[in-house]
Amino acid sequence: KLCAVGVGPRIKLLDLASGKVLLTHEDAHSDNVAKLRFRSSKRNGLELVSSGDDGLLCCLDVERCLEGGRAVEDDSGLRLVINAGEAARVLTLFGEDSFAVASISTTEALQLWSLREAEDGGKAGTSC
Repeated sequence: KLCAVGVGPRIKLLDLASGKVLLTHEDAHSDNVAKLRFRSSKRNGLELVSSGDDGLLCCLDVERCLEGGRAVEDDSGLRLVINAGEAARVLTLFGEDSFAVASISTTEALQLWSLREAEDGGKAGTSC
C-alpha cells in the first residue's frame, strides 16, 4: 500500500508497510501541494494527480517515477501539467478509469478537466 503526502512543494510517496519514503518529487509544484489523489487506469497504470497553491494540476506516472534516476531528473515521470489558474480547495476524480478531474477553487469556481483529452494533445478542460 502506498501513501502520498505533500510537504511544501514536494510530493513524497511512502510504503505504508515499511514506513520508507520511496520517492520525493520536487519538480511538479513551485508552492505548497494541497491535494493528492491516486488514479489507476488501464491505459497508463498508476498515476498520482496533485494540485498546489501555485494553481497547477499535475499528473505523475508513479511507476516511472519509482524507476528513479533519469526518469525523475528529466521529468519523464511528470505526465501532464495543467495550469488551472488558481489553487484548488476540492479535488476529485470521476468517470471510467477516473479520466476526469473536478476541482473547486478557493474562489468557488468549478473546473472540469479531461485527462484523456489532455494526454492526446486536445483541450484539457473548462471552467464554470
